[in-house]
Amino acid sequence: MKYKQIFNSGVSFQQFYDTAQDRYKNYANNAIRNYLNLERYLEKVSSITSKFNILAIGENWCIDSIINIPVVHWLEKNNENIKLKVIDTDSYSKFMPNEKVITPTFIIMNQEYQEIGKWVQYPKRIIDVVESKDQVRVIAEKRRYRQGEYIVDTLKEVLDILINYIMIASLFCVLKIKLYGQILLFDDRNHHHPAVVRLVQ
Repeated sequence: MKYKQIFNSGVSFQQFYDTAQDRYKNYANNAIRNYLNLERYLEKVSSITSKFNILAIGENWCIDSIINIPVVHWLEKNNENIKLKVIDTDSYSKFMPNEKVITPTFIIMNQEYQEIGKWVQYPKRIIDVVESKDQVRVIAEKRRYRQGEYIVDTLKEVLDILINYIMIASLFCVLKIKLYGQILLFDDRNHHHPAVVRLVQ
């Protein structure tokens, strides 16, 4: 499975951070200083019992990467079911030569390394500001963004992907059980096994 191979070739957040130049580390530190703003999501994060693998494609000289990847690192630190690996674009391209990638991109995968969602470059709040083409607002909001003030938005968007997947997977399991129960019931009525009928009803 290619994603598993790519994931396993990645590095830890600490390795990613340690090899950055100081001026880029400062942006990561802005995000890390704002970790306190994420604390109110701890209960929700702790409730995640499914296992997830998150592959961050990014560069430690890319401001968007160095600001947002610490958010996934915070998730990883606070829930052992969430694993993060970071890979640079050149290394990723060796596996996926025909795929264009914007940094950072978070490929969010389940336990089997199947992609369940992607998060790309900015939180939606910044995308909306950029698309407004109001240059004064863009400059002001990007300054706040680079101070790590919007890492909560990134966290919420990544969490939404994880929790929506869990909800859909749970619903699918319920439907599967109900469908299986109906099949058992139908089969039982045709083969006259009343004990099974009582069980599935």
